[in-house]
Amino acid sequence: MVGKQYKFRTGVTLIELLVTIIAAVILLLGITGILASGIKNFKTMYKRTTSDVIRNGYEARSIFDSIVRKSSVRRCDLSSPRNNAYDQMIVYYYSDPDNFFIIEPDRYAQFYLIGSDLVLVQGDVQEGTFSTGPVLINPGPPRVIARNVSFALDVPGIFSYDGRSVQMVLTLDDENPPNPPGNKLETLKMTITSTAIRHNI
Repeated sequence: MVGKQYKFRTGVTLIELLVTIIAAVILLLGITGILASGIKNFKTMYKRTTSDVIRNGYEARSIFDSIVRKSSVRRCDLSSPRNNAYDQMIVYYYSDPDNFFIIEPDRYAQFYLIGSDLVLVQGDVQEGTFSTGPVLINPGPPRVIARNVSFALDVPGIFSYDGRSVQMVLTLDDENPPNPPGNKLETLKMTITSTAIRHNI
């Protein structure tokens, strides 16, 4: 008696195929979610690190340092219009430090706030008035060097000086209101402290 021979078909069943497809879809959705989250976080950090707050902070510090370092130690004027908080400073410097015929500083640089903008104006000092009370003439056009400056009345102010050292503390804030509106993650608040030494007599 000859035994029966059985033939088995090879392949996958419909259920196995469906299970494989579902697993692949779940895996792709997970990978897509991770990639989308990473791209969103990258864009957010890129916008924050290239925002006006960062750029304005470094520009303001660079301008402040370069002007203060060439200014005279003989005079630095601070004004206190808001509860003894100094938000305006004037330093004086020589138009030509190598010209020994210029006895007194003949130029000035004035830093002050207009709203939330830090502005710089430079001009001339009238000859012969520096020691008694500088008369500021020929002011140049106002130049905004930082925007979104946050000013709190409970802090000592933006500007201060001690001897030759002059300090500027800027808090830059584009959080309130958010810019762009509705996306708090793309806003930034930072405080920059800059100290410079006046070198000229």
